[in-house]
Amino acid sequence: MPSSASAKTGSTRLATRRQIVENWLPRYTGVGLDELGDHILPIAAIRGDGTSNDYFPPEVPALPAFALQKAISTTIREAERDYWTGTVYTTNRRVWEHDEEFKAHLFRRT
Repeated sequence: MPSSASAKTGSTRLATRRQIVENWLPRYTGVGLDELGDHILPIAAIRGDGTSNDYFPPEVPALPAFALQKAISTTIREAERDYWTGTVYTTNRRVWEHDEEFKAHLFRRT
């Protein structure tokens, strides 16, 4: 039988996981857990920013921390919400949404 200290730690971890997700989602996705719309949970990122090329070649995608990925996906499912997974593309290009040539470049990569 677990001691009250370890039982308390277990319940604290569960509360903390949900708190982390509830704080993380709006900051990094712009969408809260209970807001309308779909959640997109990236499983990899194509590093188009060029900054990290000193560490790995561009062909090596950036991968999320598994524990964070699992905590977020579990919390979204516990909230009875759906989410999409996929690979995203990172860029340091500002206002790329208005650059038709760059958008065409992105779509050629898919």
